[in-house]
Amino acid sequence: MSPFHSPGARAALVCLDLQRGREAQAGPAILAACRRGLTEARRRSWPVLHVHDRRLADPRPIAGLEPRPDEPVFQRRGPSAFSNPNFARAALALGGPIALIGINLEDTVLATAFACADRGLEVEVCLDAIAAGDHDPHAVARVLLSPLRALAPHVRLVEIDRLLTEDAGRFAAANLP
Repeated sequence: MSPFHSPGARAALVCLDLQRGREAQAGPAILAACRRGLTEARRRSWPVLHVHDRRLADPRPIAGLEPRPDEPVFQRRGPSAFSNPNFARAALALGGPIALIGINLEDTVLATAFACADRGLEVEVCLDAIAAGDHDPHAVARVLLSPLRALAPHVRLVEIDRLLTEDAGRFAAANLP
């Protein structure tokens, strides 16, 4: 357990910009990893928070990744999910760790990971469930993963299957009543 994890904290899955206006940026493998992560988080009763970009031409959720009625949806105004004060309150109330999946590594994911670290929240960036936008994903990854690695121990870079297997115990422990 991390020294940043406080008693009573709850883990959560945060779905960033899983909207039709960005679907083409993700590709089928990333969307499949997002679906797997979302399905498993729900099956394990982890809190799921959805963050949407209100500026998209088509802001509807991606088919198969729609929020359930009991899952809050936060409209972000800036690059970070924390630009929505209600999201910030909800994330801080949960206390972490927080797993990030979604679209766009170069703005939303990076900004949200930094904002989590600034607030002392542990964050798991699920690399295979994160799209790199319109750019060459390998080039983006080379440039942006270094700053994320520098945020350790607050930020860890993982694959979705690792989160769901190796880290599941840590997330489950954070969600015990």
